[in-house]
Amino acid sequence: MNIQLKFIWDYLRMERRDRFVFISVPNLLDKHYQAIGAKYENYWYMVESPGAGSHSLNVHEYLHSIVNSMVQARYNEQSEKLNKYFEAGKDLPLASSYGHPVTYTYECLVRALDIRIRVLLEDTPSITARCEGRVEYLTNNGLTLVQPFYDLLDEYEQSDKNFEHFLPVMLNMLEDYGKGN
Repeated sequence: MNIQLKFIWDYLRMERRDRFVFISVPNLLDKHYQAIGAKYENYWYMVESPGAGSHSLNVHEYLHSIVNSMVQARYNEQSEKLNKYFEAGKDLPLASSYGHPVTYTYECLVRALDIRIRVLLEDTPSITARCEGRVEYLTNNGLTLVQPFYDLLDEYEQSDKNFEHFLPVMLNMLEDYGKGN
């Protein structure tokens, strides 16, 4: 977990803002591939069903603790553009759990970041190919912002800004839905 945490915060170019004690809780009664991250006081609980975790940091759920508030703070600035992506994907299978445009947006951004971090951490052609296939699958099945966000992470990586300062730039660079999508 320490390697993953360091990599996440280095990638975001930000000082770590929490000092969570991480607790992994297996949830053997839930369906496969389900997970939640829950903060309570200084504890971060990773509740995972079979297949959802790898007995290390659940990067996806942890990223929500960082990204959600950033998206909420910036959403209104680009809501017209972001709402079009939401409308295009909301009735497709993978988007059904994300019924609000802001929730939908941060889920797409977290998924793009999670996949990009995995590609960079594991750094093998087979993982890269599998992850890029996953980006395409998620985008085509309702999470229409995953591919555009994933592509814009390249712009972020070439910038010198931290992720919090780059997010408004990223949202501004996001093409209107239908142009190139």
